[in-house]
Amino acid sequence: MIDWDSCVLWLDSRYFSESYWWDRSKYNNDGVVHKAVWKEDAFEFNAGDDYIDLPLDVVFDDEMSIEIVFELYDVSDAGRVIGSQHSNGGYYEFRVGITTEQILFFYVGIGSSVPYVSFLYDWYDKTHGVWTWKYDDSTGKTTLRGYKDGEHKQSKTFDGKVQLPDLNLRLGHWKTYGMKGKIYMARFYHKVLSDDEIKTLATMEGF
Repeated sequence: MIDWDSCVLWLDSRYFSESYWWDRSKYNNDGVVHKAVWKEDAFEFNAGDDYIDLPLDVVFDDEMSIEIVFELYDVSDAGRVIGSQHSNGGYYEFRVGITTEQILFFYVGIGSSVPYVSFLYDWYDKTHGVWTWKYDDSTGKTTLRGYKDGEHKQSKTFDGKVQLPDLNLRLGHWKTYGMKGKIYMARFYHKVLSDDEIKTLATMEGF
């Protein structure tokens, strides 16, 4: 059973317009659309300055899960499926990036470095990605986990907390970089989803 009260952002194909991607959660955290275009069942991005602005307060440094169904066409702008910006720069920001070798990374800034988890990705592969982090106050460490299509791929534990954005939080964009591809759905949770919950969500989305 999914705790839907913990879902602070829920964007999908049911509620959208040219200007907004309406939030289906009870918290009214609508996304603001900049140049991305709805194509059949997803917003399509053409790199550069196509993106969707999200409210900054939908992410948390204590525990968090980010669930996105996406598709990348190529390595343009390093495939920035999501990105945050902070006034102190890259060591304080989290983002997705993909290499020419088709390794997709999820980086988090902790103020001194950018730990990451990763998995292999095939171009034009519609993918269910989930990334979670949880801070342990007793140890001062955060555990970051990454999942692809319901399966756990990698975990890392590091000192410190994930830094939260103070400038912007965007789907399809980080700094001046975008993505070529589609985003079908995004849900953010103020909790760490369990392995079973993530498998359930992947099944709900057809994976």
